[in-house]
Amino acid sequence: MLYHKNIPILYGLPALILVDQQVGGGKPPSIQCPDCLNSMKRTQPLLATARALDLPIIHLQEVHRRELIDFGRELDGQEGIHDVEGTAEAELFSLLQPLEGEFHMVKRRYSGFFATDLDLLLCTIGVQTVILTGQLTNVCVHYTAIDAHQYNYVVRVAEDCVAGSSPEAHQASLAAIEYHQYGAIRSSHELIKELSTRLPTPWRIPSHSTLLSSRWFMQPQNL
Repeated sequence: MLYHKNIPILYGLPALILVDQQVGGGKPPSIQCPDCLNSMKRTQPLLATARALDLPIIHLQEVHRRELIDFGRELDGQEGIHDVEGTAEAELFSLLQPLEGEFHMVKRRYSGFFATDLDLLLCTIGVQTVILTGQLTNVCVHYTAIDAHQYNYVVRVAEDCVAGSSPEAHQASLAAIEYHQYGAIRSSHELIKELSTRLPTPWRIPSHSTLLSSRWFMQPQNL
């Protein structure tokens, strides 16, 4: 399988996805995550690089309704009630808040793709590589990464910008993701270095007229 080792670090247009970068103003979350705060702080340079290149940036936020009706099977394991709307811990980390022009998506389950329009958003933008940060490595990052793989995206996880429920769970999930895609696990420094060699790729639609004139039936070859 040596041919897998020749694939580039990034392929096509990359997007940065921040998975549940939530900590309620710096307070420990109700779910065990020893390196959570540090990993979020380490995400800042990668986020700054993505912003400088005007990459698509998607902020995922797990939020459960106050009525507690949408936890499903999430409480069958070691997790307690968490990320209920209106509580401090459900808030996005202050240093990683979305800016205007970035996408914010609420989810009810572990994977960012489950019952959301994340795939539709990425497809319409033309994204081919997803760069993941966030927590937990062994829960929401893991399931989002595997779903991205199954949706045919190139997956890159910034290993120093994710945190697990324990060091062992963190490492096990990174190994499992790497099993599915060789080269999926990268350091943020490696990703920043690779991104820094790229020119910005236009993907935004600047105006209504641009959108309307870009329809397939308006192209000269189709008139």
